[in-house]
Amino acid sequence: MCGELSGWGKIMLLSNYNDWFRAHRKWIAQDIGSYASVAKLHRMIEFEARRYLQCVLEDSERNQAHIRKYFTSIILRLSHGYVTQAGDDPLVDLAHVANSQLSMATAPGLYYVDFVPPMKYIPSWLPGAGFRRKAKKYAVVLRDLVEIPHNYVKSQLANSVSYAFYLAMTLSPRVVRKAQQELDSVVGTGRLPTFADRQSLPYMEALFTELLRWYTPAPTSWFLRTQPRLALIRFFVAIRCTRVDDEYNGYLIPAGSYVFVNIWGILRDERTYSDPLEFKPERFLGDKPEPHPGNACFGFGRRKCPGYFLGHSSVWLMCAQSLAVFDITKCVENGVEITPEHNIVGETIVHLAPFQCSIKPRSAEAECLIRQEFPYTADGRTE
Repeated sequence: MCGELSGWGKIMLLSNYNDWFRAHRKWIAQDIGSYASVAKLHRMIEFEARRYLQCVLEDSERNQAHIRKYFTSIILRLSHGYVTQAGDDPLVDLAHVANSQLSMATAPGLYYVDFVPPMKYIPSWLPGAGFRRKAKKYAVVLRDLVEIPHNYVKSQLANSVSYAFYLAMTLSPRVVRKAQQELDSVVGTGRLPTFADRQSLPYMEALFTELLRWYTPAPTSWFLRTQPRLALIRFFVAIRCTRVDDEYNGYLIPAGSYVFVNIWGILRDERTYSDPLEFKPERFLGDKPEPHPGNACFGFGRRKCPGYFLGHSSVWLMCAQSLAVFDITKCVENGVEITPEHNIVGETIVHLAPFQCSIKPRSAEAECLIRQEFPYTADGRTE
């Protein structure tokens, strides 16, 4: 309800299934609703990936900010033709603030007004009406973003998965070595992998698929807030409401019921995935691969994320190019390896808490490749 009062209720992620939603989804599907349509954007995505690698090379300790900028830059170029500036960009920073506010404003059960909807009519100065004051504050930032928020939400989902990639690689040196061996064999060390190489990199594809299964970026956390010990049921897709009566396994689900989908549980079900807590790309290779997680982690039916293909492509390229030129390992302090923890923060859209890892060029040749092929121009705006 706080999200509705602040204006976030108008974005597609939270919109009702109505004529407005269907029209906007159709428009988005025409532009980025298939791999064929996204293929037209490959050059732009590869350019932003080049800029990302340059940023990591110069300052790997700010990798989370670099990932955030990479995906936000893709969305801004696609939606507004805006090319982000070298270094910090004010619009990227504004979008980051808006994302944090979106997560707080739309967290189910965080405010009493979610349980007593008529409370939305009470004045903001009354005790217990803090949600109205927050909604007013959030609306200011939202007005500055105008039409960007829905696109930015999609960039944040990709951003969240990509940061998880670095955690997975830090914890899985065997996977890093195997992926790099494939990249070196297929692509070589004299250039970076591109979308044209994707079909020839089966292990890299399996690694990316496992990343989607291993980490889920779009939860609601109401149950975790009310039952802190039930951590495994934190990860849900956005709440949906049934339009008609339905029946599932003998259970009647009346029209108007709120439905939570336990994506975390689906993708960690031992009946479906062997050793579900382990990061194992091999599960998607061979004669009997395990089920692809994409059917669950990007939503369902008519409400499936329309930006699936764009996010899928941009995350894959970032992962492949990063492994091609960087070694990703645990940090070492005073001779002791530091194993990062898998701590998650956030509400509607979650992300990993900051963690330490070492990101260094694999060789002098790799560093030279980044510097020679992927520099910023003087104004950061053109190739």
